[in-house]
Amino acid sequence: MNESASSRLAAILTGGEPPADLYSVEGSRLYERFAEFDDSEQRELLRRLAATEGDILELACGGGRLALPFLALGRPVVGIDLSEEMIRILQDRYDRLPRSRRRVPLTAVVADMRNFELRRLFGAIVLATTSIFLLDASDREQLFAAVRRHLAPGGLFFVTVYESSLEVGASSTRLVPLTGDVPAVALLSDQVREDGRTREVTALQISRDHDGALDVAAFSSVVHTASKEELDDELVRAGFTHVESIALSGGDAGGLRIRGYSL
Repeated sequence: MNESASSRLAAILTGGEPPADLYSVEGSRLYERFAEFDDSEQRELLRRLAATEGDILELACGGGRLALPFLALGRPVVGIDLSEEMIRILQDRYDRLPRSRRRVPLTAVVADMRNFELRRLFGAIVLATTSIFLLDASDREQLFAAVRRHLAPGGLFFVTVYESSLEVGASSTRLVPLTGDVPAVALLSDQVREDGRTREVTALQISRDHDGALDVAAFSSVVHTASKEELDDELVRAGFTHVESIALSGGDAGGLRIRGYSL
């Protein structure tokens, strides 16, 4: 299988060192730097959540790209993530909000979205940023059972899915400028692996330190794939009903959409 552009460049610039886990401490910090200003799902999710009632739960919430804007609805928000570093970033961002915005409570919890237990019900549960595909089919079955336990009667479960149109072995690559004290960019690559059921996501951070020296760090993660039809079938077996689908983006590499489910 051909290497993605960022994987090949990473091997050259790092001397062949294998990439670190994208969800390690350093990988999480990079992830938040290029994800912080991504508002692709924000407006549509806020519109849908405004039509629901009760507290809001975001699974795999990261550093708060969506959880913090959800506070504008004036309802308590809970965000869970398996990464302690992500939760630390979220809590720090919440603590730095103006006091007027912190009147709405946000609870940040380190937890596994496959088997969390919060002992409360939510009017809406959100799993965005295509994070559902961090899980394979068996793990998704556990996730759906946990969501059922926490979704209030009449509540809605929103999932953002991404369908890649890339062929096996093909990749897409984009360059994202990074803000900070030194000039930096992230080269992000998404490649469909030979099995056709998983994708390798590679993030290459390139910057210069204050002395002008080149600094390179590579991170990667493997995610699973499933069509919207397969996902619907899984959720139906778990007791959910598909109620709506909202297209967000599309292009040569695939499309992004929000899918809503009820019990």
